[in-house]
Amino acid sequence: MKRTKDNVTVLRVHTIAYESGPACPVCDLPRVWRRGRRGETICGTGEDCGRTMSFQEPCWTCRQNLGIKEIKMKAIIDGTRYDTDKATMLGSYDYGWYPGSGDFSHWRASLYRGSNNTYFLAGEGGAQTQFAEHFPDGMRGGGERIIPLTSGEALEWAERYLDPSIIEHEFCDLIKDA
Repeated sequence: MKRTKDNVTVLRVHTIAYESGPACPVCDLPRVWRRGRRGETICGTGEDCGRTMSFQEPCWTCRQNLGIKEIKMKAIIDGTRYDTDKATMLGSYDYGWYPGSGDFSHWRASLYRGSNNTYFLAGEGGAQTQFAEHFPDGMRGGGERIIPLTSGEALEWAERYLDPSIIEHEFCDLIKDA
């Protein structure tokens, strides 16, 4: 940043380069992507421009058409605040997710890294998932929640559901060569 004699602030201009990448898995429209400082994938197309997301996520228009809402949650668990707005989303996965499908085993979750390198899942799902809500009468229904994870648990979840490039960058200190 540089100030001139007229108290005008001149900011440095950075060029951000996006490259062609995988299209939306729902509508097959082309999208452009870039890698963030931590190796995360950032979309550069339309309403998703600047949003950290995985290649497998549908575009903004498809999410709206399917009725898929963003997972935004806050919780304080064992004295630690978890907030999806302040954390970095590393990736997400949908298992049979289709709103209104009536499938009790559907779920969707996003893996986040908090500011002090804590990991957590923010997700929602049907009555037969880890996100289910338990009622006093013993019944279960669909629900949403934040689930804190250790770095080992986060790595295990990422290995199962996320792109290997995200895993390699985010968990490089936990990965060993064969």
